[in-house]
Amino acid sequence: MTCLRTRAPLASGALLLLLLFLFPSVGWSQTTSQSTKKTTPENNLHCWTESSCNADLDKDKVPDGKWDGGPKASTEAKTECGGAQFGYCYPQGKPALLGVSLPIGGTLVTNVSDLGEYINLGYKFLLGIGTTIATVILMFGGFTYVYGAGRGGGAKAKKMMTNAVIGLVLLMSATLLLYTVNPQLIRLEPPSLPKIRQVLLISKETSCESLIEKKYEVNPTEGRCGKTQGKVLKDPNGQPLKDQTCRWITCDATYSVGGFTFKKSCLEIKGQDSCVSCMDVTADNDAEIPPSEGLCAALTPPKLGDSTIAECHFSRDKGFSQSQVLDSTTKGQCALAIIDCTKVTQCSAYDTQTVYNNDGTEPLDSFEGSAYVADDFSIIRNYCESNICSQAGNHVKDRPCSLKEGKAIVDCKGTVY
Repeated sequence: MTCLRTRAPLASGALLLLLLFLFPSVGWSQTTSQSTKKTTPENNLHCWTESSCNADLDKDKVPDGKWDGGPKASTEAKTECGGAQFGYCYPQGKPALLGVSLPIGGTLVTNVSDLGEYINLGYKFLLGIGTTIATVILMFGGFTYVYGAGRGGGAKAKKMMTNAVIGLVLLMSATLLLYTVNPQLIRLEPPSLPKIRQVLLISKETSCESLIEKKYEVNPTEGRCGKTQGKVLKDPNGQPLKDQTCRWITCDATYSVGGFTFKKSCLEIKGQDSCVSCMDVTADNDAEIPPSEGLCAALTPPKLGDSTIAECHFSRDKGFSQSQVLDSTTKGQCALAIIDCTKVTQCSAYDTQTVYNNDGTEPLDSFEGSAYVADDFSIIRNYCESNICSQAGNHVKDRPCSLKEGKAIVDCKGTVY
């Protein structure tokens, strides 16, 4: 009985292996059918349409990619993407500015397209220097040989000239030597890999403006904050999308403060998008908008230019002329700090820049930040010690600037040099 029980599993296993060997389609038919299913080009992240590949998203007037599709598509692109409407998209090489320009062939090279070109130019530059040095040594050796032959210096001069010629030959034949060892060593081309399409998860919070910039098809093609929703019809590859919506965040409403005019920002208030400014979010605002660090930062207006810096800050400062001082220290408020760099010619000018909201104004040197404790002068400290106007291109005479703290007020001081 024991012998029979031992042999039975062995016999069953051998029979199963024989069946699989004689009829392999029985075991793998389902797996094979699943593995042979090809992903359609629409759903393949390697496959691009020509318009989506050639889009200029960074606005530099140069296509972001090079399309490998159509009748002249490569074999790989035709195999995976069909090669007709879809194909591969390769990154478009864009010039990189060199920190140190290279004089090559009588011209000054200031930018290169890739690392291979940079190495090639560096080799040519060093080859020119090496050739010059070898020529000078050869001339010096010849001069020494002529004038030193009678004094026993001929052998030394011959060796110098011989070494110079050998070095010159090695320099000139370096490319040939590398090609002899391995031809790939002189092909200084970066690896060319196809780009992968970005997968964007669209929700009702996604802005329609950002989708249009990424070449999505949205209906209507333009809108305003709070007026209507946009319907996302197609992705950048032209494939239909179902039940996808977006929100318009463009605001035409403006507000003026400190002699400057800014656009309002789109903000959801009680389930409805509305155009709001940093000035509106006081401690006791009528719209009942709760102030916070993130909210105030989101209400920073678009940049006007290099000479004007406007930033919305969350603050618990009680210096504004508001009716309920307690709310400003507990709830907080948003306030707009405007730095007019045309008037900041020395460090002390930061003190007199102004902070605004609908409850009043306050000079920057007495404006406090978001801390619950008193005397939080972190905002003016950042402007003063980073000398933000110098970064904007304005020349502050007595830089570097440093903050000198006092009671309830601070001063931005400079060092003349």
